[in-house]
Amino acid sequence: MQVILLKGINGFGNAGDAVDVKPGFARNYLIPKKIALRATKHNMQIVEEKRSLIEEENLKHINKAQEISSQLSSAQITLRRKASEDGKLYGSVTAKDIVNQIDLEHKLKINTSCISIEEKIRTIGDHYIVLSLHKDVSLNFLIRVISEK
Repeated sequence: MQVILLKGINGFGNAGDAVDVKPGFARNYLIPKKIALRATKHNMQIVEEKRSLIEEENLKHINKAQEISSQLSSAQITLRRKASEDGKLYGSVTAKDIVNQIDLEHKLKINTSCISIEEKIRTIGDHYIVLSLHKDVSLNFLIRVISEK
């Protein structure tokens, strides 16, 4: 199914691009969340007329993401978790835990979908994650996990 993206999506394209996606992904996710429109002639004309507005909004998102990235570039967060004597956590650190701690320590609202954790964080120590704040803006971020006493 062909759709017109209203927002840039990693791996698919930029705002205003017409892309092919699976029908279920378009009907169940992209269109209801107003991330895309069906690629009809009428919708193509509407998008072409509003292209400058879409690009302007995309630029605002990029600027906001770069601002957050600059605030967090040299920052880190510290999470306290219960752990065994050999340093293994009882459970793991999730993206939601990280988002909540960033909000507490730095007063920044970040969506959990922006966080990419390669391997589950299940040990005490320093761990790096990737924050993808925008399609074009991402940074490596330090998570320090310490033992709760």
